[in-house]
Amino acid sequence: MKLVRHASLLALFACAAASQALIDQSQTSAAVYMTAFAQTGLAQSFRPSVGTISGAGILLFTSGDPASVTISLYTGLPSAGGVLLGSGSSGPALGGSWVDVSFGKDVSLVPESTYFLVLTSADNVGGVAGDTSDLYKRGETYANGGYQEYPNFDYTFRTFYNPSAAAAAVPGPIAALPFALMALRRRKAGK
Repeated sequence: MKLVRHASLLALFACAAASQALIDQSQTSAAVYMTAFAQTGLAQSFRPSVGTISGAGILLFTSGDPASVTISLYTGLPSAGGVLLGSGSSGPALGGSWVDVSFGKDVSLVPESTYFLVLTSADNVGGVAGDTSDLYKRGETYANGGYQEYPNFDYTFRTFYNPSAAAAAVPGPIAALPFALMALRRRKAGK
């Protein structure tokens, strides 16, 4: 009985660990006060390494009033016809803290393609930390109303994915095995 209980607990912990969101892309330097939400037209481009995304986060700069933040995922900039794929909002957060939002679902992405995180705040207070040293080579910052591009700047941000959703999105060798066996049987039957 005790062994069964321990095995059940281990299985429960394994399932919980598998469903934990992991970071895919990030730029963690917060060297400067990059922008205020009042500037509008704020976005960060990125190229994912995995085929799904479940949420994203930004680091608020250390000063400023608490801000409620919305992070939206787009296929392109909204001003250039980008399509909204997901969005999530936070409650008021203090400066100096990470604001992570969930998109409420696992969104399928094409790895190594460019996507955009659009940042807004209903409060129009506070701002986002970042870096002007081009540390994140897989994207750049946009700001100033019309999504003006700043190629060497990056917000302090991160993207999340659910490892079980990412594994389901990309068939592994075991999932491909039945197809390989069918092809081999057809080839032998044709000889």
